[in-house]
Amino acid sequence: MTSLVNHPRFPVRAAPTVRPDRVVGRARRQLRVTVVITLVMTCLVAGAIVLVAVLALATIDTGGRVPHPLPLPAPTGQSVGGS
Repeated sequence: MTSLVNHPRFPVRAAPTVRPDRVVGRARRQLRVTVVITLVMTCLVAGAIVLVAVLALATIDTGGRVPHPLPLPAPTGQSVGGS
């Protein structure tokens, strides 16, 4: 039994020729894309760190003691006994 790979209706094509100038150009392009992606990700991470730091500093209360909230009103006889 013949496999589909060796079947005469599916001829095996020759490997494409590789031109060295295209390989070098592609490598340079990939390096540029890698550098750009790295710079963008670095800026995003740095921005997130700065945002978290600013939000953390903005929530620090430097005004002294925290005032106590107003107490709730005392329950009335009707609310204790039910409605």
